[in-house]
Amino acid sequence: MSTNAIRGQLKDLLTPVVAAEGLDLEEVVVNRAGSRSVVRVVVDADHGLDLDAVAEVSRAVSAVLDEADDLLRGAYVLEVTSPVSTVPSPRRATGDAPADARCTSCAPTPPT
Repeated sequence: MSTNAIRGQLKDLLTPVVAAEGLDLEEVVVNRAGSRSVVRVVVDADHGLDLDAVAEVSRAVSAVLDEADDLLRGAYVLEVTSPVSTVPSPRRATGDAPADARCTSCAPTPPT
């Protein structure tokens, strides 16, 4: 089965699970990494997300994926994320951040 077909089936399978947690399923990405699959589930909510909400939906998605082992065919790594986690802070984008503020996670730490 192609990756696109698996992704479509996973999206159909996970949409009601994510919705039951009060969130929206934005995207499902499936990549093969050796003998396992990496499943990235992107969720969002109109009211914003906190870490607890992501943890809850991660547990729910994991339980469903464990039952759908025929779909992923073996071991998988689950990543549950939000599209906000990859977007710069609005404070920094509008210049409201202090002048000496640095994004410490944007670039590798220089050697000492």
